[in-house]
Amino acid sequence: MTYLTINKSNARVGTIIAALSDIENYILADGRELSCKEYPALFALIGTRFGGSGDTFKLPNLSENGKCIHYIKWR
Repeated sequence: MTYLTINKSNARVGTIIAALSDIENYILADGRELSCKEYPALFALIGTRFGGSGDTFKLPNLSENGKCIHYIKWR
């Protein structure tokens, strides 16, 4: 089995990781709607691909399988 080690502090915006607890500068990838103004770098990367309007956008919902918790780097 191969494991990938990521330096979480040097990862790029949009990096998705699986973790067991909250991580600084990462947000749970659970399909929530976010403000484009509050998360401009993440919005520039994923846009409204997963939903949203001109003022908001949605994160991918990676919690649907219930087996793993995924976070996406936002800053």
